[in-house]
Amino acid sequence: PLAILSISGALFSAFWLAGRGKSVDLEKALADLPEVPAGWNWTRASIPFIVLIALVLAGRIFPYTFPVIGLPLIFMISGLTVLFVSPVKPRLFPVACATVKNLLGLVGIMVVVGALIQITALSGVRGLLSLAVVTLPLSVLFYTLWIILPVSEGVLQYAVAPLFGVPLVMLFNMKGLNPIISLAAWSVMWPLGDCLPPTAVVGRASVMELNYKGSYFGGFVKATLVPMAFILLLSTLFMIYSKELSALIGG
Repeated sequence: PLAILSISGALFSAFWLAGRGKSVDLEKALADLPEVPAGWNWTRASIPFIVLIALVLAGRIFPYTFPVIGLPLIFMISGLTVLFVSPVKPRLFPVACATVKNLLGLVGIMVVVGALIQITALSGVRGLLSLAVVTLPLSVLFYTLWIILPVSEGVLQYAVAPLFGVPLVMLFNMKGLNPIISLAAWSVMWPLGDCLPPTAVVGRASVMELNYKGSYFGGFVKATLVPMAFILLLSTLFMIYSKELSALIGG
């Protein structure tokens, strides 16, 4: 179910945004691409990704013998392999300095959000928010989760998964709905809030990476409203008819 939602949303977004944009001059676009260093080939370029996939799968295939190293260290190891396979040795220190400088604002936002989550947990607000959502009538949840989940993601980022996800899974399971199908739908709805204020972490990172000079909300976010609406509608339908869609997971 997660693959269906993700691929459908990605395809609709790609065709919608590409179809409404200006035609791209292919030759000009190719000319603007950075020149490939001599010696690079598909074998060299694929090694870091092979290492990444191998480390992730090793933890799944050998859960009792392979050490738990975590995704940050996995990405670091995969990145370090570039130093050994690249025909042109990258300037590690300048690249690291530029990365930290570009992401400092986003990292600061994540630190503030983490502090906010700890304060809500200590004060009891976290439990109050969870209780307020799961005590809503099921019909009200169907009509409001499409806005509650993205907005909460925009405020609390990844902390919303334990805040709302666990109680909602238990609630939907008790109501006779398929919690796996529902969780897949929520997993697609939540990330849409990553471009919403006040944090907008992924949205701001995308704008920085693409060197977008237009208005963030008036240009970037506005252009994504229709694809966001399509994804939210599709995810809501999956959530409502999760019991009927149990065949997707062999249920």
